[in-house]
Amino acid sequence: MIYDLPRRTDTGEGEWKRQIMLTEAEMSTCMSEIEYQMRRGEVEIEKWLSSFQRWKMRFTNLAPLPADVDIPQLFLDKYLDKCPDNSKATISSSKFHKVFRKWCREAIGFEGPTKCECCEIFGKGHPKSDVYRTPLNPK
Repeated sequence: MIYDLPRRTDTGEGEWKRQIMLTEAEMSTCMSEIEYQMRRGEVEIEKWLSSFQRWKMRFTNLAPLPADVDIPQLFLDKYLDKCPDNSKATISSSKFHKVFRKWCREAIGFEGPTKCECCEIFGKGHPKSDVYRTPLNPK
């Protein structure tokens, strides 16, 4: 699944967060599955695989990311805010976080921006943002 995001520079520094949160429904679905399997005692961190079809989510053309951004934590915090009280203990556990982060490392990729408004308007070559070095892909 490819999310080709509009690289906009006029909307402020938080544009990347708004763009990434467009995928909140997909992330919540994965977290619901992890939560369900944890309640049934079927999750071992190293062996766990999502029962969903193995696909990759790829973000392209994402607005510049701050150096200290933790994308999985954004989704974990959002999911925790929305979940009912009887689920909070499971979702707050370090095991849940580790399994979700493992899934993120395996399923999410980034490609640097290919264009932006300033390039289109002024015809200048905008330097590519090094989004590969995120907490998901530290290499």
